[in-house]
Amino acid sequence: MASKHFLDLVWNDPQSSATGYLVIDQLVRGIAGGGCRMRPGCTMEEAARLAQTMTLKFALFDVPIGGAKVGIDYDPGAPDADEVLYRFFEAIAPYLRGSYITGPDMGTHENQILKTLQRVGIRSPYYAAIQRWGLTPEAEDTVRRALALKTDGMTLDGFIAGYGVSVCALEALKHKNFPINAARVGLQGFGSVGGAAARYLAQAGAKIVAVADIEGTVARREGLDVELLLKSRNALGMIDRSRLPGDYAQLGADAWFTEPSDVLIPAALADTIDVYKAEQVKAAIVVEGANFPLTAKAEQALHARGVVIIPDFLANSAFAYISGALLMGAVGADADAILKLVAERLQDRTRRVLDGIERGVPPREQVIAIAEENLARLRAE
Repeated sequence: MASKHFLDLVWNDPQSSATGYLVIDQLVRGIAGGGCRMRPGCTMEEAARLAQTMTLKFALFDVPIGGAKVGIDYDPGAPDADEVLYRFFEAIAPYLRGSYITGPDMGTHENQILKTLQRVGIRSPYYAAIQRWGLTPEAEDTVRRALALKTDGMTLDGFIAGYGVSVCALEALKHKNFPINAARVGLQGFGSVGGAAARYLAQAGAKIVAVADIEGTVARREGLDVELLLKSRNALGMIDRSRLPGDYAQLGADAWFTEPSDVLIPAALADTIDVYKAEQVKAAIVVEGANFPLTAKAEQALHARGVVIIPDFLANSAFAYISGALLMGAVGADADAILKLVAERLQDRTRRVLDGIERGVPPREQVIAIAEENLARLRAE
């Protein structure tokens, strides 16, 4: 990947302590895409790292969109957070109109993004692509309707990333000839990604044995009732312990990966597992539901031990992929067709990574190689 980005922009809010960053890693056919996150301590380096990851996610699936990211160093729970976002969007409006597709990320949500865009005179997050590529209003409407589709009580935009994580995990188990109904899964994070991944893995027959949120780990070696956990969580993915059975153990923050398991899904924070914590990992498979949940040294150490790792920009790529596929008209607003397409594409890319591991190629290198090959072709077309 290129070491320099197409654009690095810093904004200092004149009315608060907020600092905002827009990083466009690369433009492909004049467009880049990536979400808008807001959290205290967000940095330019964080936004740049995530923008580069978005380039890889899109390229991995031949979606002709480059990677970008907005990061705002501010508390999303502050009373004036919406106004901070509005002022930042005013500042970057020329990019939102001409080259940048945005969306929700940590600390923001879909309705907030849409309402703020409309306040600055931009009708949707996809406006730049519609204008640049000369697409019809129907293309924009298809994306909107598709992302609002409901399955199992969840909207597609809220579960598709976690569904993709489950697809990768199941493909890795299949590759190792490991019976799904014997697989034990530990998760960190029970928000949209972790919650959906847990639901789909449980439906496939796996046992979810440990789930960690900000308060610690809930565990049961015989398996947790995922539907009960989903009913007991709040909007931030925190589980109400008072609603759980007495035989659900309440353990420390690290128990989700130290308890016996076959599959680990870190779906919360970056750099959760370092090289020292990696020594305590018992699982044979790690599927990275969050961005950068393992440090580089931890990934290397686990790979050297024979642990199968499905890297983040493959494992959690389903939302990026399907947004692009909908925009390009590769699929319509049909939930069954979307799930089928996502499963087929992620299974294919996961198999290619698993085949590379057997040849001795580290998984992250394999995914980057596939993405860069696709990116070169997209640029040449």
